[in-house]
Amino acid sequence: MEKIKNINRILVISFEAGSAEVISEFILQKKEKLKVKYSFVLNKTTKNIFKKKGFKIQNIDRQIKFDNIKKILFGVSYFNQEINFIKKKKLNKIPNVCLLDHWVNYKKRFLNNKKIFSPNKIYVFDKYALRKLKKISFKNTIIQMIKNILNKNIKKIKNKK
Repeated sequence: MEKIKNINRILVISFEAGSAEVISEFILQKKEKLKVKYSFVLNKTTKNIFKKKGFKIQNIDRQIKFDNIKKILFGVSYFNQEINFIKKKKLNKIPNVCLLDHWVNYKKRFLNNKKIFSPNKIYVFDKYALRKLKKISFKNTIIQMIKNILNKNIKKIKNKK
């Protein structure tokens, strides 16, 4: 898995509950190892997910100085709002990682103005997603399968029952 050490500020963009769950767990697993400041672009639903997990959400997109951003972590919603935001704010030159929590409509999620948006990296959590994504014509995108970071939460729920 990629090391995100020595990065001053990471921008998190999430407009869907599934990606908020995945991204928040990804950050929490790395939190102790990193001295990183996060800025957030979220909607009401995703903001609540991050807050429940102990994140202090201060920044809204109008207050963020995007020139300080060193990396972007984002999900992709069905209507690819995150990618539209990245393109609109001209942030596509900043190193970025997509944490993909979906199993359907892969190509549609990465379309922007009828062109495939190619993140620097895409993390997926199963072989099915890996195979499906490799069929899409990304340019210079590294697609990597990582351990499902939500599995520990599922095991906790099963043990409680």
